[in-house]
Amino acid sequence: MGGPQSEGVRALGSGTLSVGDSGGKPVYWTGTKLHKVPMPDANQAGAVLGVNKAGLMVGVVHGGEGYLFTYRAGDTAVTRLPESDWASYYTDVNDAGYVVSRTRGGQGVVWKDGRKVRDLPVPAGSAPGTYVELVTGINNKGDVLGIARENHEVPETGQRLEGSYPVLWPADGGPAEALPRTSNDSWVQDIDESGRVVGYDWNGMGYQFRPVK
Repeated sequence: MGGPQSEGVRALGSGTLSVGDSGGKPVYWTGTKLHKVPMPDANQAGAVLGVNKAGLMVGVVHGGEGYLFTYRAGDTAVTRLPESDWASYYTDVNDAGYVVSRTRGGQGVVWKDGRKVRDLPVPAGSAPGTYVELVTGINNKGDVLGIARENHEVPETGQRLEGSYPVLWPADGGPAEALPRTSNDSWVQDIDESGRVVGYDWNGMGYQFRPVK
């Protein structure tokens, strides 16, 4: 999922439901009929990024006061997710209604029914300054997938270590697990019900990426 766009379908729901943005504002469609999401401020820009099979949508308001929200067709207002202080275009919702993303300070978070229910820290033993760069997916079991980024200097050698690596937070609440990386910048996009992960590696200048699974 990329950055802000002014028009587009972002995800497909059940039946004829689809979600996205139009004119830079969060919207959804039933068939070809467009519906505006009722925002607290009609001038707020954003998008609906995902929807589960029960019709629960998750969206983002971007700008300096960016935040995430959930919404169902027919509601009179969106539900702002507490501590979602960063307008991440990487977020996901599973069919049980759990929403995942990250905060401005680099902390992964899980929400349910408009409440924060779990923090997603970096793996134990991570280098100082490592933070959660993105939270990209959650399967229906509840396993959460994301990316941690490290950028620190080794005191003994003065060497600066940089890079990103995939992280799995198990559904049972167990500790974060750093997944094997195949390059200095390994990114992950989604996780299925069996735990298979798909993503891509950076292998050169510009946008030279290679898909991996």
